[in-house]
Amino acid sequence: MNYLPEILKASEITKNLVCPKIMHYQTETIMTILKSDRPHALKKLNINKDILWDLVDLTEVNGVAVKTKYMGNRLWTEAALNHYQSSEGRNKIKGLQCEHNNERIYYTNKLLELDPNSENLEFEIKELLSTTVSTIVTKEEHSQLLSKATDVNDPFIRYKELNPNVFYITWNTQTRGKGKWKIESINLVDINN
Repeated sequence: MNYLPEILKASEITKNLVCPKIMHYQTETIMTILKSDRPHALKKLNINKDILWDLVDLTEVNGVAVKTKYMGNRLWTEAALNHYQSSEGRNKIKGLQCEHNNERIYYTNKLLELDPNSENLEFEIKELLSTTVSTIVTKEEHSQLLSKATDVNDPFIRYKELNPNVFYITWNTQTRGKGKWKIESINLVDINN
């Protein structure tokens, strides 16, 4: 594992973290839901509980949809990364949480506000979903984050008070088929920039 000296600006690395293929599939599903005659509450449930989880939980590797809720996720707090690196087997992820930097309900409500008959609906959905960011945190950190603070231009707004070190991880996807994920490199992220 290689710690790189370059400090990355959060404003430059938090856009388009979602796998483009998974985003495309989820956009198609959202369009279907928005155009349907389902009750509003069911639309809201479908989007919030199913669609938005898959955006951060899946990525495409060599033509296969792969679960990336933890291993494969690019953003980790220092405490979560230390826990992962110092544990074995299932304990590597025990006590960790995949935290949606901007709360899912924000995205759900914004998606439900879109005009289902818009000629630009697909673009509008993808533009919104491209701001989806998730970070792996410990349970303790998660409980200390500000709630109900959302700013797609500053996905770490909920982290300001806690101010944890956050790292951007590059994973070797070639090791995934062997049941292992290997960290290739780690960069510190400036969450205030």
